[in-house]
Amino acid sequence: MSKKKEIHVELRYYEIPQNEYSLGLVGESWNRVYHADVNGLHFHNLMEIGYCFKGEGQLIFEGGSTIDYTAGTCTVFPQNLPHGTWSNGDEPNYWEFLYIDPESFLGGVYDTDQIFTRELTTRVGKKSYVLREEDSPVLGSSIRALMLEKREPKEFAAEIEKCLVWKLLLEIARMNPLENEHGEQPQKRRKVMLTSLDYVNEHYHESIKIKKLAEICHMSETHFRRLFEDTIHMTPVDYINFVRIQKACEYLNSANDTMQNVATKVGYISQSSFNRNFSRFIGTTPYKWKAAADNYKLKLLNYKITAHKGW
Repeated sequence: MSKKKEIHVELRYYEIPQNEYSLGLVGESWNRVYHADVNGLHFHNLMEIGYCFKGEGQLIFEGGSTIDYTAGTCTVFPQNLPHGTWSNGDEPNYWEFLYIDPESFLGGVYDTDQIFTRELTTRVGKKSYVLREEDSPVLGSSIRALMLEKREPKEFAAEIEKCLVWKLLLEIARMNPLENEHGEQPQKRRKVMLTSLDYVNEHYHESIKIKKLAEICHMSETHFRRLFEDTIHMTPVDYINFVRIQKACEYLNSANDTMQNVATKVGYISQSSFNRNFSRFIGTTPYKWKAAADNYKLKLLNYKITAHKGW
């Protein structure tokens, strides 16, 4: 039996320029022949928005599935989605691309409502899309407007870009309606859940019981657990650990402290529990992260990955 060819998935890492809200790969340099195959896919650390202005070919995804594209095709790819582009023939295809960090952007514009930010971020990153502009004209026009602004910035460029990114992300979220199977009003639900999030953010260094969170939200523990998972998309225990590890990263970046002290500061009784949860959320040990924090990005499982900055 012949050995199955190894799939190579490449991380193309981008950074959004300071004082901007998106990264635009726009202009004539993106009028090129695109030839990728299923054994050489790539993914990004940011959400990728694409628009094909000229040409035709296939978009390739893991498992070998393909979707045809032509001029007027819009794409929305969440972070960490392996894909590639294959032009038909040797004629150049003209694509332009936008890269956005939905979580950071939405967290900035809705900084007083963590629940709403998490809901929107989840909805924006829920699905990938390959659409014709004629089938989704509002999305297509929003993408092209932002690309034009990145290509030809004028007065108030930053302010207009912020509005266009905001509009585009809300249009994508609108394509993924909130599933509210249990009948709670979203606004009321967010307000109640925000109480528990505030408590965790203030008391993460203490022992936190789920029963206590349910009590401050004036509901039973069973109902609280179910509502929390429906709203935050993780269990209460996972969220507590998530906050603790975030705080641990801040301590590790800002102070030369021992791992045991950091673990204690963020609420862990044992070093082993701290190490286990750190590795679970960050993907490496706190010692390795401390040594080279910028080198450890979340990576897809079951792939051989090579990290390159950009194309």
